Amino acid sequence: SSIGQGSDRGGGSEKVLLEWLPGLLPETHGKGKGKEKPDNYDRYRSWISNTPIDLRSRHPQIKEQDFLQIDVATNAGQWDVISLSLVLNFVPQARDRGKMLRLARTFLRNRGLLFIVLPLPCVQNSRYLDFQRLTQILAAVGFSIVKERHKQGGKLIYVLCRAEQLSVSGEQTHLGEEAFPPELTAKRSLRTGDRNNFAILL
Repeated sequence: SSIGQGSDRGGGSEKVLLEWLPGLLPETHGKGKGKEKPDNYDRYRSWISNTPIDLRSRHPQIKEQDFLQIDVATNAGQWDVISLSLVLNFVPQARDRGKMLRLARTFLRNRGLLFIVLPLPCVQNSRYLDFQRLTQILAAVGFSIVKERHKQGGKLIYVLCRAEQLSVSGEQTHLGEEAFPPELTAKRSLRTGDRNNFAILL
């Protein structure tokens, strides 16, 4: 989002994504979609074709689009990279955050990449989410974590995930047609004390 691009929020996350991509994604498979500034990837047009979207676009080159309303039939298995940079934390409902992750897996090709950026307190100081639970949620919808970065006392956590090959039952899972473990579908307290209430539910 444009707010998250500010230096007071941690700066442009595309720098981390571009640092990680070489060696993980063939140059011919550089298409990405995410919520970014329109010129974030201009220097990399030789191998990246990106389509920036935002719920309320403030720039003519950013498509105004609700990620949760993207047509599944025409986009399933069509994307190589999806960047959800400071996006999940702006989705109001915990279950819609889970739906966004399921849709991301639906839209990605097998072995595609999902880049997630969250405010660090969403993972380190949440009553309902820690890194282990985030890993479980991602695995349940078909992702494995390949890279993670954060600084102790920092503002953000960066997570890069690989879309794993799905079985027939797994293909139903990321579409929400198969039951998930109960600890991933309802809020379960993981920490006590003064915490925030950020959660992701499937």
